[in-house]
Amino acid sequence: MAPLSLVAALATLWLAVHAHAVPIRTSQFVGLSSGILGTVGSSEGWSGTSDLLVVTNGSGSLDGVSLGLFPSAGDKVELRASVTSANSMNTYNAFATSGQFPPSARNDIYYSFLYRFNANTNLQLLAASNIICQVNRQNSSSAAHFNLHAITNGSGQIVLGVVRSNGTPVYVTSKPMNVGQTFFVVLRQQIHPGANNDIIDFWLNPPPASFGAPEGSEPTPDATTTDGTEDPSGTGPGRFYLVGGISAFFDEFRVATNSWADVTPPASSCFPAAFTSNPTNVTVSEGIAARFAVTSASSSPIFQWQVSTNAGATWNNVSDGLGGTTANYQTAPLLPSASGHRFRCIATVSCGGGSTATSSVAIVTVNPVTPTPLGVVVDDQIADLSRTNQPVGISNAVWYASSATSLSDGSSGNLVGTPVAGSSRLWIAYFTQNPAQPVHLAVGRTLKATLYFKASNIVSNGGNSMRFGLYDYADGGGRVLNDGFGTGSTGNGTNVLGYMLVQNWGTNFSQDLPQTLYARNVIAPNDLMGSTGNYLQLGTGPEGAALTGAPAFVSNTDYQLELSVTRNSATSVTFASKLSGGGTNYTTSATDTVYAYPRFDAFAIRPNSQETTADNFTISRLRVEVVSAAPTPEPLLVSSSGGNVTLTWSNPAFTLQAAPEVTGTYTNVTGATSPFVVPASQARGFFRLFWAP
Repeated sequence: MAPLSLVAALATLWLAVHAHAVPIRTSQFVGLSSGILGTVGSSEGWSGTSDLLVVTNGSGSLDGVSLGLFPSAGDKVELRASVTSANSMNTYNAFATSGQFPPSARNDIYYSFLYRFNANTNLQLLAASNIICQVNRQNSSSAAHFNLHAITNGSGQIVLGVVRSNGTPVYVTSKPMNVGQTFFVVLRQQIHPGANNDIIDFWLNPPPASFGAPEGSEPTPDATTTDGTEDPSGTGPGRFYLVGGISAFFDEFRVATNSWADVTPPASSCFPAAFTSNPTNVTVSEGIAARFAVTSASSSPIFQWQVSTNAGATWNNVSDGLGGTTANYQTAPLLPSASGHRFRCIATVSCGGGSTATSSVAIVTVNPVTPTPLGVVVDDQIADLSRTNQPVGISNAVWYASSATSLSDGSSGNLVGTPVAGSSRLWIAYFTQNPAQPVHLAVGRTLKATLYFKASNIVSNGGNSMRFGLYDYADGGGRVLNDGFGTGSTGNGTNVLGYMLVQNWGTNFSQDLPQTLYARNVIAPNDLMGSTGNYLQLGTGPEGAALTGAPAFVSNTDYQLELSVTRNSATSVTFASKLSGGGTNYTTSATDTVYAYPRFDAFAIRPNSQETTADNFTISRLRVEVVSAAPTPEPLLVSSSGGNVTLTWSNPAFTLQAAPEVTGTYTNVTGATSPFVVPASQARGFFRLFWAP
């Protein structure tokens, strides 16, 4: 028997070698439903709208065991081929927050994943190098830090290389990959303080003996590059773009800091089920979803969230909301009756004979809210000749601009917004006083925000360069308090809920359906409106239109843009846009049954740049009001019996009206309810159903 001191020493040595931290991002596509990666993968940090990257529930994983890796879990991502969409930056994983990895601080960021080419056709057709993945600035779709390239060699095999922005790729020609071959990629981004001195390292199928090794013991990279330029922004990296257009599979994505071991789990490792962080109690207002999260350093854990509605006496797997089998769970919109419900997460690990762990319990509190009454909330016609005049009142909103000089002070009686070349701007109008309650919609009511504006020297074709939105800062966000808060990709967006319209802009439309409606579903970024990747697309319109090339906006012409949210039920809202003026009359609407946001306190405008929008925008009025929602039209049913005529209808919101002639003056029928009987003695009459807000 070994001495106790030796046993203790051996135990300490085992822990030193095998203990590991939690990667800052692990995405194994566990428990996701089938669909577009950027939509169904939001619980694992993915955003985007491209249908070239999809997950199919039950499709299984890529197998990395033969490469020396721990068995994969969950499903994989299918990347679909498209020559026209190759190298498109659309779908990304948000693995860091703004400023988490600034260029002024020393850090090593490791990235790893499994990949398999299913064909090399597009690589051969395009001839030039193709981007497989790219790491960008945390809030940018264009500011690249580095990427991984693929080309074909003369034998039809695929060669991979790494390159910094504006640099020359360094290829690993000694390890060509075949179509159908699964391979393992490890990338390291060495961030060194100073200018243009970062290093990118690349390993392709590194030796299995190195997996799980402590930092400093990693093998020599297969390729290293310092060529190219660096992004000087203090925001730092934070987006990992997975690029579609090439037929391939992608799986087992990990990101870690200063730890080779955390992105190279060896096949022999087995960390039993456990949690490194637990869900915490949450308080929300009625109509808002609660969000819970756990982290685990276990080996490929399977998660299952549970709910108890009787103080923990019994537990059931959650059956609604999002991410019920992932590390991040969001409930459906909650009613006060859900206050006191308890939530917990079960983690299950299959290796080592199997193990389970149960997280601590988190309790949700749902505060009841008094709905905003019918009427005008704000009708801001800049009558006070100021855009920052506090407090918010019925005649004035409070406006802030990302750049103070981009929005006039209002002393002229209008607001003049001036986009700038090469950069976006953001203008936010708050229409409730801080910290007062935002507008809260009762079921059956609509919030309407109408912007009166015109633009000068409108560009001919600006693409989807204008964005407008309704937002809720009160439920977790922090308001902008001053001008000068950055570019159009800022706005204190963290935890802000809401809806956005992306408007195709120019003197002529460049697409058939020029209006696209979105719900904000990725709420961690500070970027409020800069990336549609942080949004779930709800719909496009106007329905059935074919407007490519049709006249669109006319310079110096008055327009009215109405954004509205109608609360249909506790779990359903309809978001709509209506554009009129200058001969236009376009309406687009879509129903949201997932997030169903019912609370709002801000209206925002984001012009992309001067060269894609106009020289300036004159805003003369912003009117925000709560009105009764228009009921769904329904027929007036007619039946007869014994000479009498019976009129019936189902929705009591409608009023029965009558007139002596079909073109006559209709008046309300006093006291009429369904069914209403018209006696045989009444020789003639015309009836209709009428509703007014």
